[in-house]
Amino acid sequence: MRAPSCRVCACTELNACDEGCSWVKVEIESPPLCSACSGKPGDMAESLKRSLSLQRKYGADNVGQEVSAILRAALKRLRVRMACDARSIDPSWGGR
Repeated sequence: MRAPSCRVCACTELNACDEGCSWVKVEIESPPLCSACSGKPGDMAESLKRSLSLQRKYGADNVGQEVSAILRAALKRLRVRMACDARSIDPSWGGR
């Protein structure tokens, strides 16, 4: 059995991201996601891609709840990432 890998960057338990990461809780039956990628553009793009794929495969009328769950979770991760980024001090600004 293969070790789980992040759906965005493909890091694993034994080969984590350079800045360090951990697994993020994701929607049911969704591929794993690491904390370093959570809420970043790659995560958002992957979530939209999965949503569109479900709609194409089963029809928009048949996957409303599943697509909504994917998109709600992605938006929550994006909001958390944006809040964390807003609290971070950018050293290039001289700590202002």
